[in-house]
Amino acid sequence: MFALCVSETLFSNLDKYTFLKELSVDLLDCQNLFDLIPEGFKNLCDMEKFLICHVQFQSSSPRLAEFIRNFKKLSVFHLKHSDFSDLGVLMDAMSSCKMLTELQFTELPFRNEDLFSLREALASLENLEELVLPIGEGISHAAKLIVQQCSHFPNLRMLQFNESLSGEALLEIAKVAAGGGFQKLEILHLMVNHNIPEDFWRRFFETLPSLPKLHKVDFSRIFTHQIKCQAATVKAFVQCVSRLHSLKTISMIGWLFDEKDLQMFNVMKEQHPQSKNLNLTWRWVLPVSPVINA
Repeated sequence: MFALCVSETLFSNLDKYTFLKELSVDLLDCQNLFDLIPEGFKNLCDMEKFLICHVQFQSSSPRLAEFIRNFKKLSVFHLKHSDFSDLGVLMDAMSSCKMLTELQFTELPFRNEDLFSLREALASLENLEELVLPIGEGISHAAKLIVQQCSHFPNLRMLQFNESLSGEALLEIAKVAAGGGFQKLEILHLMVNHNIPEDFWRRFFETLPSLPKLHKVDFSRIFTHQIKCQAATVKAFVQCVSRLHSLKTISMIGWLFDEKDLQMFNVMKEQHPQSKNLNLTWRWVLPVSPVINA
């Protein structure tokens, strides 16, 4: 990999690296970085992997979209923890990247006006194997439709939909799976989705079918939004785990299980195909134990 943590001189000469296939940019304090990159950079037709983190785009957001549109061989693209302001234009450019297998937008705000471009781009990316979705009110409104589009990704191995998943979209995940989707899914992260009522979680656990490859799930919550579920929800969760025969790692930090809940889980665990490896993590590391009011 070509790791980029050097002077402006290198940025202004990136078009000279004609055989460049991988580029990683992580520069927290640089602004308008992409204004330094010459137009010829878009002609590097062998680019396959492009990772961007902590970049202050400001006025240079459109330039990234212009470059991406020309990278026809691009298979991996990450844009994380950056102030990118024009996600709609970027998604329009992504539509031309038919070979894309990995798309990650981490901690990026999503606007309502970007919705159409996101849906159009996802519809054209049939080879996706990893998908990390952006956050924001706009993405929450479109969450159900986005999950429905995941049924067109037969090779999807990892789905991360944090913070902005709606209750209806949560149930749609189970519905798509019941219809034959997510058969190759290995990792499912649905963290910090505090706006989903407990009833939706119970129905999700009740209706999620067996997924043969799924081995890791994360439904964790932050400390200020812990939840103590009713017995019916815990029962549905335990029964759900019993159907997921490849599951090994369950992270549910912020879900307060009591002794009866854990006993139910452990009885199921003894009969689970992964009984020796199945691990449920739910406790915060605290100076004192939480008080659970039944």
